[in-house]
Amino acid sequence: MDGLLAYVAFISARLVISGTDEAVAFLRNLTAPAVLVALIAILQIAGMPGINELLVAHVNSGGLVNRLDGGWAIRATSTIGHWTALGGYLCVAIAARCVVMLRTSTPSRVDWTVVTILVVGQLATLTFATIAVTVATLITILLLKRVSLFRVGSLLVGLLFLWLMSGSLLTERIEKQAQGSASLGEAYSWLPESVGFRVNIWVTETIPAIADRPLVGWGIAAYRFLGTGRVPDSLRWISPESEWMRTAISSGVIVLAIQVALLFFVWRMFKRSQDVFGPRMLLPVMTMYVGLIVISTIHSHFSNRGVPLILWPLIGVVTALSCKNSTLVGSTKDSNSSDEEKWVVNV
Repeated sequence: MDGLLAYVAFISARLVISGTDEAVAFLRNLTAPAVLVALIAILQIAGMPGINELLVAHVNSGGLVNRLDGGWAIRATSTIGHWTALGGYLCVAIAARCVVMLRTSTPSRVDWTVVTILVVGQLATLTFATIAVTVATLITILLLKRVSLFRVGSLLVGLLFLWLMSGSLLTERIEKQAQGSASLGEAYSWLPESVGFRVNIWVTETIPAIADRPLVGWGIAAYRFLGTGRVPDSLRWISPESEWMRTAISSGVIVLAIQVALLFFVWRMFKRSQDVFGPRMLLPVMTMYVGLIVISTIHSHFSNRGVPLILWPLIGVVTALSCKNSTLVGSTKDSNSSDEEKWVVNV
């Protein structure tokens, strides 16, 4: 169902966008719901009574349920259902809103407030990979827009507010990563804890399973059949912890190659649409896109519940502008050809 919704959103954006003004309005409205999503995430970290129970009752939040049952530290999931998926969703929302800000000569206080809320919501996920992508996106907008110290200060105040609300959660996460992966063996001791954990899963579980059936994989629902004999016994953990590993193990390396080709095609769309949108206007989105591809080595962002629902409408906008650019280039060539023909006739 999520895939169908993402496809419908892509087609809708592709069909209705015919110019940059419409694209900016579309992106502004696309990011509006993300504010509510981020506010709910902030309330989770702030410890608002009943908020987690409400999410568990109405949202598919398996990771949140496990943390509540185990008494573990809460990481914001909001209406997306998982902290990693939420982090990816907010990465796209922040980048899209930055494009809106770049298209206006003087971004409004509303735009800055929206970005601040989204960034604070991002930090509430306690997911360092998506936080790093957001930081790279913000650096892009700060450099391009030459933001005043007041705006930067407002953002820092928002971050400080989250730090005070979250108490020791961020500190504990940082300390846990700094401890390394010595518990997994000397081979992984030099890696951050979460990275070492993933590498161990790939080496001992995922790669051997891929090698058993490299061309067609084990099916999209492979991880639903752990321990049933329908998938290799080497698979024990509930996730491959990587977008590329997930595709290879579920659908084989051929589909993985197709997925990589599709992502490269989207990048070309970004490059082509710059001629319509402006040479620098899409840099925040392009920075975010490259960042998501990189961190999908240790996450599954392009197939989770968060990123596709907001990324594909954005890609629909970019595709529409790219096609418009192709039309303009074609019209220019036809016009030049007509002028040349007239010149030849006159001669």
